[in-house]
Amino acid sequence: MQKKGFVLTEVVGALAILCVITALCGSQIVKLFTSWQNMQIDVQLFDAGRYMLTKMEREISLNAVKIYVQDNKIQMQTKQGSKEIVIRYNDEVAGLYQDTTTNLGTGTNPLFIRDCLVNNWEVKKIEDKKLRVNFDLTKAGRKKTFARIFYVLNGVVEDEK
Repeated sequence: MQKKGFVLTEVVGALAILCVITALCGSQIVKLFTSWQNMQIDVQLFDAGRYMLTKMEREISLNAVKIYVQDNKIQMQTKQGSKEIVIRYNDEVAGLYQDTTTNLGTGTNPLFIRDCLVNNWEVKKIEDKKLRVNFDLTKAGRKKTFARIFYVLNGVVEDEK
């Protein structure tokens, strides 16, 4: 007698094996997707930190003549004479701001990317020509710490104004 078709137990067994394989692959796909999202957030945090440090470096290292460090604020007089810049941390929005005052008026610009929160902001004078800045950036539960020593090319760092 020849067999035609499958026995019910063979079909159920094949479905069970298929379900196990699908569950294993599904969990790996979820892990892969989560890792991909974390990697994208880390890249955004690194880009935001690099942007912030580059903006500060231009003002501190190149344009500042006198820098005053007080209460975790950086206050600078620049080569342009009448231009004064203050880099300050705002607790309410967890952000870093640059206040610029010239003969034409005053303006405030954010130095941070809106969805990347700034925490643990710290500024410290190291030497007359060196200033250290530390901060953390957080987004969606991910955190990156940034630290940089700025060398002041055209001025000096003083403790208080």
